[in-house]
Amino acid sequence: MDSKFFWNNISDLMRQKNIKIEKLASELKMNSTTLNNMISHKEFPSVDKAFIIANTLDTTVEYLLTGSITIRYNANNNFMGNYEEHDIVLDL
Repeated sequence: MDSKFFWNNISDLMRQKNIKIEKLASELKMNSTTLNNMISHKEFPSVDKAFIIANTLDTTVEYLLTGSITIRYNANNNFMGNYEEHDIVLDL
């Protein structure tokens, strides 16, 4: 996995949603200098911090990592019988 891609997706979403680095750092309970260092060194955050970032940016960790979201649904809405799972991939 490419951490540069991960941080680029975060930067794009922050820009789109007008979220400043200080806000994201606050949500992560770290100072903005530490977060900037993580970004500049292209370090992946811990899993729990990745989820906090995704929640803050109103997205998923999957989107941050891949740039797309897989939505799973039951085509028949029949949870007691045959379960047919389908994937829809949205490239946002």
